[in-house]
Amino acid sequence: MRTFISPSVVIFGSLVGIVLVFLKPDVNDIFFIGISLIINVVTTKSLEPIGIFIKLSLPIIIPLFIIHTIINPTFPSTNELFGVLPFRPEGLAFSINIMRQVSILFAISTMWFFVDRDYFLDWLISRKFPLFICAAFAQAIAIISLIERRGDSVYKAQQARGIQVGPNLIKKIKALPSVMLPVIATVINETDWRAIALVSRGFTCTKMSSPQVLFLEKFDSLKLTILTIPLLLKITLWKL
Repeated sequence: MRTFISPSVVIFGSLVGIVLVFLKPDVNDIFFIGISLIINVVTTKSLEPIGIFIKLSLPIIIPLFIIHTIINPTFPSTNELFGVLPFRPEGLAFSINIMRQVSILFAISTMWFFVDRDYFLDWLISRKFPLFICAAFAQAIAIISLIERRGDSVYKAQQARGIQVGPNLIKKIKALPSVMLPVIATVINETDWRAIALVSRGFTCTKMSSPQVLFLEKFDSLKLTILTIPLLLKITLWKL
């Protein structure tokens, strides 16, 4: 049976991560990424979160590093790598800052992979969130799952047509437009139908029966406290 992370932990961790993205970069960003992954691994009792984080981040981080450190002419080249490739220290610093922000966002995304959709909606409704917020989250969660399924089917379809979509990372990056465009077109089309389905199931009604309140799960308070530590350290060091 698959283990899921509490919505309280994921929402709070997302808020902390978003705040860290907009603050001055330091070692606490890496601290937050490590903590979020550890919480995922401990809660799910598997290494699957680490694999998901790597698969999400590498296709973005590696091109960022190559483009700004070697290719981008905006940054001056002060040295050469292997006597051939230009090396741009300012571009490296810029790419590291972008990679930091992207990695935090992907750490947050990894946490959302392990949220039970039905339980999350019950959690929102039990805390009397406005119905439009519940509907928006329901739509977003459904679309995430839809993108995953459609992406896999489009990937296999393009592969059957002879388009090289793998297996190595470079070919996957080159094939992104041929995979993403059909996925985006399909998802936009199905989003309208899902919105109609949500409305027909009562998400626009003005009254709701009193649902059972879902309290914090075991150890959630500890997880929330641990996720706060990087933000508190960053704010403390920033004030000094």
